[in-house]
Amino acid sequence: MERRIISRRPISYHEARAEMEARVAEGELSELQARTWDYLKRFGIMDAEKAKAFYEEVYRVLLEGIESSEELRELAAVLAANIVSICPKSRGEVRSFSGYDYSKVLSDIDKFEKLYEVVEKYCKA
Repeated sequence: MERRIISRRPISYHEARAEMEARVAEGELSELQARTWDYLKRFGIMDAEKAKAFYEEVYRVLLEGIESSEELRELAAVLAANIVSICPKSRGEVRSFSGYDYSKVLSDIDKFEKLYEVVEKYCKA
């Protein structure tokens, strides 16, 4: 099977699972692909369309009120994909993302609250 890079952007486990489902339907998987598929079956359980909408909302909140540099947009995209993949269950779990470089896009309390509202909307148990 020929491999091509079509585009590069951070995606959540849920979106990755949807992409892998198509590959699984095509036939045999390499050992690495099989392990990846096994992992995604366990953790990529949200519907891909719902995950994409969740990602877009999180990304939009993260970009509010910050300068629009390429570096910050990329950082916000990675953070949004991580939040969607993990689906935090509490404010504390959302706050845990404020470390490292993520503080550049997730720094004020109002943004935390908006972000938590979005997370709560999509990640309720």
